[in-house]
Amino acid sequence: MDGATEFFELMEECAPDPFSGPYPLPFEREIDWSKVLTHDVAQQLVADGWAVVDGALGEGYASALRAELEWLQRKGLMSPNKTQFTTADGPKQFSKPHILELDLHHEQVRQRVPEFDALWCSEALSRRLGALVPSFELAHGTSGHTVKLQYNSGSGGCFPFHYDNPGPPNNRAVTCLLYLNPGWKQGDGGELVLQPFLKNRHILPPLMDRMVLFRSDVCLHRVLPATTERYCCTIWIDGMNTNQDQDTLLKDHHLKLETDQAIELFRKSGLQRVFSRAVYSQEYEESLWECMQGVGGAVSYTHLTLPTKRIV
Repeated sequence: MDGATEFFELMEECAPDPFSGPYPLPFEREIDWSKVLTHDVAQQLVADGWAVVDGALGEGYASALRAELEWLQRKGLMSPNKTQFTTADGPKQFSKPHILELDLHHEQVRQRVPEFDALWCSEALSRRLGALVPSFELAHGTSGHTVKLQYNSGSGGCFPFHYDNPGPPNNRAVTCLLYLNPGWKQGDGGELVLQPFLKNRHILPPLMDRMVLFRSDVCLHRVLPATTERYCCTIWIDGMNTNQDQDTLLKDHHLKLETDQAIELFRKSGLQRVFSRAVYSQEYEESLWECMQGVGGAVSYTHLTLPTKRIV
């Protein structure tokens, strides 16, 4: 029996009764995704690689999810986020300071929070997005998505620059972030930073009921240090044809493209990940150091780069 199985069996025995409320506001569970994910949102997602929807679920439902997430954190049902470094001695993992998370694939915990359980079981989001953008070839059903909840204690917790889909065997196609932070104000930190390849950077506050969608394989991003508590829910929707050879293998003909042609290609292709660590090397290292400072042994690895992609 592995450690994770033992942990969740113990948690099953010791965990509290399911969340029973109260919820802060009246709400409707059913979401009309056709009103949330419009054709304009889909067009921006395709053209720019990201899009924002404010008031995505409605104040009542977003408040209900926030209440359940707060309950999970209070009951100690979340665990530290891990950062892994690739080293000459093999992978090394360190806990990221001030960040707790919970993967809703863990049924024993998920069923204690009914609204998150319903969100995890639903495939309405992927169906709507798949209908709007068939070229994404999205997967459906609970095996085609991952839902992760996150709590940031507000003591400087942050994330370094990264791609949600760094390469094979990852299948993530679209990332959907739902922020649950009422009363967020300038200075609270925790903003999402989007860095489209060789384009202007965008800084997005984690406002209550704001949903940010972006392509998992072409949107480099990070989270700035938070100075107050920050709650969010991430939904990763898999694609059935992510990380094909044309998205991961740099070929000789790519190197013969004119500069403008190459930039335009890489902006919309996962191939940009081949160059990203070189183009944004300082940003990677500084954000990683900021994220892991104070963690014994971790800072010495912040200069490491990702494995080099091969050229064929």
